Amino acid sequence: MQQRTLKAAQKYVAGKDKNSSVFDEAQSSAFNEMLPYWLTFCRNYTPPPANRPIPRTYTLQISV
Repeated sequence: MQQRTLKAAQKYVAGKDKNSSVFDEAQSSAFNEMLPYWLTFCRNYTPPPANRPIPRTYTLQISV
């Protein structure tokens, strides 16, 4: 599928193909593969309790 998408994108960029739905097949395939994982995550996710403290995060400061 990767090769088909790449060839279709190259044809579109070169002006040989006027169809702008180059990534529809790739998007559909990725959606169908990821949907079960996403649904499982949504069902199993529970937000943290409100009385639990939020952990501190540290940012890395880069001096230029």
